[in-house]
Amino acid sequence: MPQVRLSITQTEDGLYQLDVSGEDFHQAEGKEVDVRLKGNDIIADDRLSVFFPTTHIKGGGFGVSALVRRKTLDEDSGEDEIYATVHVASLGNFKSNTVRPPTTTSV
Repeated sequence: MPQVRLSITQTEDGLYQLDVSGEDFHQAEGKEVDVRLKGNDIIADDRLSVFFPTTHIKGGGFGVSALVRRKTLDEDSGEDEIYATVHVASLGNFKSNTVRPPTTTSV
């Protein structure tokens, strides 16, 4: 069964690295993958302004990364809970795990 995973880590210079990967997409080999980031909210999930490059399934999987400032991940006034949605051409939509960004540390 295809799976999507999101991880968020703080870099040494205070930015946040977002990594989205997928595995077990063998039936979609060569198909285009579109990744979007959302914030989990009670009423409606916000789409976050993060650009991931378009990629394709290769070897049954994919991986994309982006670097952002902390404020990009601040999706509401409470705790920030972020997840990725992935659209794989001709296969459909998939949701990743939900992640809380690490707390800011001084650099």
